[in-house]
Amino acid sequence: MLTTFDEDDYIIEALASGAVGFLLKDIQSDKLLQAIRDAARGEMMLPAGIAAKLAARLASPHAGKPTGLRARGRTDGLKFTDRELSIIALMVEGRTNREIAGQLFMSEGTVKNYVSTIYDKIGTNDRTQAVIWLKEMAGG
Repeated sequence: MLTTFDEDDYIIEALASGAVGFLLKDIQSDKLLQAIRDAARGEMMLPAGIAAKLAARLASPHAGKPTGLRARGRTDGLKFTDRELSIIALMVEGRTNREIAGQLFMSEGTVKNYVSTIYDKIGTNDRTQAVIWLKEMAGG
């Protein structure tokens, strides 16, 4: 799996789906080529940072349990930046990442990163559920 996202859920889902590695797109090209060769030989490819995230998640007493809004059932302690709040408002309106990017003069990749952060804060990786919870949080 080669991606820009290093969220725990993406890592776990990729590996559970059969990926033999999880690499971030900022990897140097020579290391990427070597990782592909190693993966072809069946070796598991995880950078130290990704392995550390997995180890921390496994060691956590709350591993695999919902976090954020879903776990608390309320919004106390949940904080969003001004930019995240702008993106949330557009998500609740039903805008796509591309539409949000155009409206806020950002790249679509940057919007995806913010959306991932929002998902992490509320404890989901499903857009429909996120929008439902965000609407509830906003009072309607």
